[in-house]
Order: sequence, then C-alpha cells, then structure tokens
Amino acid sequence: PTRTGFTPEPINADAAASPRILWRTSTGLGGAPPVVAGGTVFVLGGFEPEKEPGAASTPAKIAGHWDKPVNSTPLDVWVACLTAADGAVRWRTKVTDGETFSRQAGIYASPLFVAGKLIVRTLRYVVALDAQTGAILWKLDLEEKLRATTPYRDPWQTGKGGRGFMLGRGAPLAADGKVLVSFFAGAVGSFGGDEKHVDSSATCVALEAATGAVLWQHTASPYTRQYHPDKSPSETGYDSWEPALATGVIEGQPTVVMSTGHAVIGLDLATGERRWIFHHAKEIPAIRQFVNDADVARQPNPWPWWLGYGYVAPQVLVAGNIVVDRIFCGHGSLGTATYALEVTGGQPRLLWHTDQLAARNAKYVLHDGKLYGIDLYTHLHTVDRAKGQIAEWPRPHRPDEVKQFQCRDVRTGELLWSSDALYQGETAPPASYLCERAHNRHPGQALPVCPALNDWLRAKPEEGGYSYSGDPTFVLAGDTIVMKAARRSLEGLVFAKLTGTGLQKLGGHAFALGEYYFGEPVVAGGRCFVKLDNEKNGLDGTGNLVCFGVGSP
Repeated sequence: PTRTGFTPEPINADAAASPRILWRTSTGLGGAPPVVAGGTVFVLGGFEPEKEPGAASTPAKIAGHWDKPVNSTPLDVWVACLTAADGAVRWRTKVTDGETFSRQAGIYASPLFVAGKLIVRTLRYVVALDAQTGAILWKLDLEEKLRATTPYRDPWQTGKGGRGFMLGRGAPLAADGKVLVSFFAGAVGSFGGDEKHVDSSATCVALEAATGAVLWQHTASPYTRQYHPDKSPSETGYDSWEPALATGVIEGQPTVVMSTGHAVIGLDLATGERRWIFHHAKEIPAIRQFVNDADVARQPNPWPWWLGYGYVAPQVLVAGNIVVDRIFCGHGSLGTATYALEVTGGQPRLLWHTDQLAARNAKYVLHDGKLYGIDLYTHLHTVDRAKGQIAEWPRPHRPDEVKQFQCRDVRTGELLWSSDALYQGETAPPASYLCERAHNRHPGQALPVCPALNDWLRAKPEEGGYSYSGDPTFVLAGDTIVMKAARRSLEGLVFAKLTGTGLQKLGGHAFALGEYYFGEPVVAGGRCFVKLDNEKNGLDGTGNLVCFGVGSP
C-alpha cells in the first residue's frame, strides 16, 4: 500500500514452511503482479488476438535473442477481476486490440486501484475501468495525445544499442486525485556506423483520475550518448524502464520524484514544475570517473552500448526528506551504485552511496528507516582512457563480512546486518570466457570478458545460473521476507523471517519462473499471489496466476 515494498499482512510460519496452492487460473502473458483490494484480485495479461482469454490463447513466450532481431507480436490485453477466495471470474474486459509487443515490454506494469477505479498501463495506452463492472471509463493514447514516439513497434530498428523494447513496465501512481504516468519519447539517432540509439526524453504526466484529462506534463532534457557530467545538458538516461516515480511530502511540499538514469528530479505535485535536481555523475565521484565522457568517446571503443551511462532503475523511494535511488552503468552491473540524498533548503545533498549493493531489476524494500536489498553482481567495468576499452574486470568482491542480502540504515547507509540465508548465486564467468556478441562485432580484437546476456551463464548451476532479468524480487510482509527467486540455486516462492540480525529461512514452494519475472509477490488476506509470465513456466497444471495460502490455518 505504501509503494515501498512493505505490507503489515502477517505470514504464518507453519504455512510458509510448505505453502499449499489454493487455486490457479490463466490470466495471460506478462509478469504484471496483481492488485488485491477488498477481497478482489485485479490482473492483466496478453492473449492471442481475437481469441477468448484462457490457457489455450496464452502465448508461451515472445521469442527472440539479444543479438538477433526480436520478434514483435500483436496481442489483445485483457483485465480480469477475480474473487480472492477461490479465483472465480467476476468480469473480464479487453483494453487493447492487437497492440504490438516485444518479449519484455508492455504487460509488466501492475494495475492501480484508486477511488473505485482500476488504472491500467500498456505500451501505448492508459485505461481507466470501473472496478465494479469492468466498464471502460476513459482511455488515453500516449502516442497520439502526448507524442510518446519511441519506436516500440519495431524494437530493434535502432540496431545495436537499440531500445524502445522495455517500455510499458512502469506502473501508474495515484496522488491527490491525480494519476501519474511516466514514459520515454524519442527518435532514432546515431553516434557512428550502425551503432544507433534513440535520443529519448523522460516524461512525467499528471492525469485527472476522474476523466483522464492531462493536468500537466514535465519533460526532461534528452538523453545524450556521449555524456559529460559538466558539459552535457542531459537529464535523461538510458531507457530500460519508464522513469521511476514516487510521491511524498518533502520539506512540507507535496512532491513527485522522478528518477531518469542521469538525474533524480523533484516536481511540484500541483503544477509539475521542477523544484530541484540531483545529477548522479556530478555528485558521486565513482560514477563521475566511470562516465564515458567526450574524451573517451573519441577513442576506438569496442563497447559503445555497454558503456552507455545511466540505465533507468525500476524504482525510487521516498522517506520524509530522504530519497533513495540507484544508478546503472553499462548493463545494470557496471559501476552500479545505490545512494540516498536529503533535500534541505530546496537543495538535494548526498548522504551516502555504496557499490556493495548492486541490483538491476529487483526492487528494494524500505520500512521503518531500514533499506533491504540484494547484491547480485561481482563485476565492475572501468575504462582504459588511453586505449578506449574496458580495463578492470571483474569488480572486486564484497568484503567477506558483507553478505548478499543486506539491511542498511536509510539515513547513514550503515550496514546493520547481512545474510546469505537466501543466497542467489552471482553473475561472474571465468576470466577466459569471451562474450560472443562483442567478439562477433569486432573480429580479431582481444576483448575482455562480458558478464551477462549469454547462454553460457544460463547453463551454470554452480554459478547460480543466469536468467534475464537476473534479479529476484521480494516484499516484506510483517516480519517475513516473501521472495520470487529464479536462480538455479534458489527457485520459486521463498519465505524467510527477519530475526533482528539476519534471516531465518522458513521454506517455500519450488518451481521455475522463466526468464521474465519482474513482478513482486502480493500478500493480502492470508494469501500470497504469484504471477508467472506465461503458461509454460513453473508448476504442473494450468493457470499462471497462482494463489498460495500463507495465513493461519
């Protein structure tokens, strides 16, 4: 309810040791977690066009590969309203007809329940439905109305380093009668040869919840590939997620916080005007040193996509006047830093940062002044400025006393405790392994290893395996961590109790989640709901929305 990953719902320890399945049903392609309100479950998913929603019309997966053209598939997106107790369907509504999706886009944003309405986000549309009947109240075309023109219809038309293929993943947010939505808009550009990119701009828009009318729109300055923390005007980073949004009262002012990859920006909730801005690379020395600035960009660089500074993180968190954010360099693991800033006198100042808490797509949990997160990466690239290539590999390991699952003080960054009770494995191949993608693009060159997005890592159980998105996702229910884990070393639904100085694993239910499992588990009313991205994953039987019993018998 607080959008910080915490719910006061208790978990029964005996039930968590071996949770039983209460029911399951088919809800379509996509990993968007459901919303539970008043004993009712709302969930969305994609089905084959012009077919009745169900297991038979749920695509197994939208095929593709990172180094080859990704297939784009038309899907109808449906919203289902179910009874939480038994999964019975109350209503189903189709919200889009034949919208084109790539394998990771568009059906990963959780619905928003607010004031008797359900707000749904797909790639191109924001749709409001009556929560009681499923009737569509209003529908906003982001491309037509707001010029959100990122070329998602052909996700890889931008060539190497293309984008527009991970949009539709940012859930709407409600505040003060407004619905807040973020997106990227852009056009194809190039920084040499076939290495094309999109000059994208991060945007936050406020809609009137009752009508969908646009109240205000704030667009940050465009992404620039050859970014320099002093010379570049760019406020927009590399668009992997929608710009992350959060709201809070900061210095007595209702504020929207938007994280863009190059910056985190505070906006006036009433008007959308900018109150303050924090540029990562200017304020955090480790990132400033890493940034692929103009001097490096002029060098022969075999890694132009991977060194793109400023991947957008999936979340930003607000606690009073404190904002917690993270930044990605390269593919979410190269120079990653988690940090907190405090706004005082209208100006943000850095409180702390650490490179020992590196997660890409997994969200953190913020509760009671504590930040909970998982560090999954053992590697960090830096740039040899003379040669214009990656120099250091791998990232130094965490100190032995710093374990993978971490609890930190949100104001100081102090590590309060850490635990390997839910160890997930880490993505670090041996130094002799070359990334085929880079080798094929630059034959004859001796290149350093690259850490991710190759089939070798997916097949190494002793390393924990590798399955994109690479990060587990979890929530805190009362005093219990509830985690969806998809590494070979730990798969399925896992429960662990907070002990005050660590974690005690309680149990869980093992099953494969598949490649795309961004959505968190949802705990409500003594039940835990897990959305699998397609029908071919996980448990035997039919139905990719699974309800487990986790309350008192």
